Amino acid sequence: MPARPRRVELKLLVLRHAKSEPNRPGARDLDRTLNSRGRRDAQAVGRALLERDLVPALALCSPALRTRQTLSEAAAAWSGKCEQRPVEEMYEAQPAELVGVVRRYGGARSPLLLVGHNPGLQRFALALAADAAAGAAEAVAADFPTAALAVLDVQAEQWDDLAAHSARLEACVLPSELV
Repeated sequence: MPARPRRVELKLLVLRHAKSEPNRPGARDLDRTLNSRGRRDAQAVGRALLERDLVPALALCSPALRTRQTLSEAAAAWSGKCEQRPVEEMYEAQPAELVGVVRRYGGARSPLLLVGHNPGLQRFALALAADAAAGAAEAVAADFPTAALAVLDVQAEQWDDLAAHSARLEACVLPSELV
């Protein structure tokens, strides 16, 4: 009988972009920038990931300016230790599309960070969670504000195994808890 593949715990970090400026008439949504609160919140999330030993090995990011700025502000705490990749299909992606992105780009790198938009990210985190730490699922379901972070554990050897109900939602970190 062939040996079963060894299953390891992969960490998936799901970060909604930080607070941005409102959309201006005639301006593209993709070009919205972070406001001062957004920059502060993104920096706080970056420090929190560092303090929790969750610096991502790879960060996949929507091409929107506000998501790229969120990642840049957060990554300042990590001293450039994270590969970053913009992924076109993450802009306004829904859960099934996000599963595809993780499978396509994640390999076996962990922690893996996704920086994107709601409502897709919130639905994605909830769809993955087979179970959750006390209060985590409720926190994600009730509100997933800008700069909110969901931390998920996946028992898999690589991200190809990611599917609905394949993770444990370990925590929901809100920016109001960090600043």
